[in-house]
Amino acid sequence: CFKFPRPTTEKLNKLYEKGNLSHWQYELIHRDDWIVAFDWIYSTFNSGSILDIGCWDGQFLLNFDKTRFQLFGVEINPKAREKAESKGIKIICNNIYELNSVSICCEIITAFDVIEHLDEPLKFLEIISNLTKKNGLIIIASGNTNATTWKIMKNKYWYCSIPEHISFINTDW
Repeated sequence: CFKFPRPTTEKLNKLYEKGNLSHWQYELIHRDDWIVAFDWIYSTFNSGSILDIGCWDGQFLLNFDKTRFQLFGVEINPKAREKAESKGIKIICNNIYELNSVSICCEIITAFDVIEHLDEPLKFLEIISNLTKKNGLIIIASGNTNATTWKIMKNKYWYCSIPEHISFINTDW
């Protein structure tokens, strides 16, 4: 499902670049999706490289042992990107549309609350699949259009009201 009409990629990028750092304060204990991903990664990998796309200030990545994992991020917001870099996260590019030009290959790629912002989610999955090592892991977290509340409320569901949410997926997708 896609929102129509939807903002252009350029307009959305300008919004993300201007986002206020104080709007996203969080820790692992407040994000069930992060807890599941963290546990899954540690139960599957003893070490490796993790690329978090849309990493904001790097808070998810900071839960990993830097002696065992290399931490990489992609972040469009310059202030958030700077904060992530100050915490030791290597930013490989500023924008997901630059991922085609990077020469990195990781064991683990995560993207929390990103895919719903993309006008070509399938292309995004293709790109990150090419950046994932054989037997690697890709974790995508987003809203689910198969959720009961979503099915009942349809396009009146709160997730649809966020202007920058333009693509909606589910497990069938």
